[in-house]
Amino acid sequence: MEDGHESRCIRQIAVQILNKLGHTKPKIADSLVGIEPQVQNLISLLNTNSATDVHIIGIWGMGGIGKSTIARAVFDQLHEMFKGGCFLDNVREAASKFGLQALAEKLLSETLKETKDNLYTSTNLLMNRLSYKKVIVVLDDVDQDEQIENCLLEGIKGSGLAVE
Repeated sequence: MEDGHESRCIRQIAVQILNKLGHTKPKIADSLVGIEPQVQNLISLLNTNSATDVHIIGIWGMGGIGKSTIARAVFDQLHEMFKGGCFLDNVREAASKFGLQALAEKLLSETLKETKDNLYTSTNLLMNRLSYKKVIVVLDDVDQDEQIENCLLEGIKGSGLAVE
């Protein structure tokens, strides 16, 4: 065996097992008073029973009123209903620091439940893998349209929630 090959195989197996077991994230909404009506309102707008539609919802308002908290609560409640999902927080800051390509890679990696090393380099192959999945994507702290366009690659089927 090549040096390090065995450890990569073990890591890939562990990642696959963890992905199949699912993720348990703390439910933010459980400890917050008065958030449930807003969360339920957004969930009703998403119409998660639809198999073919793409839904994008924008939440905007002044800072500090709970937009990100509501978006996280919606994601936490719904992510188990989807075949894949990603919550990208601080998009504005991450885009300026690391670039939009890095955000798109993170979105694909988390949505497909793959390490960045295992992502296909062909956009057609990626789109083919994603086209049969119902996914939820949340972009938090978006301040430019191009951040949404570059992160939410055209052709992704499922629901999206963009927070500005």
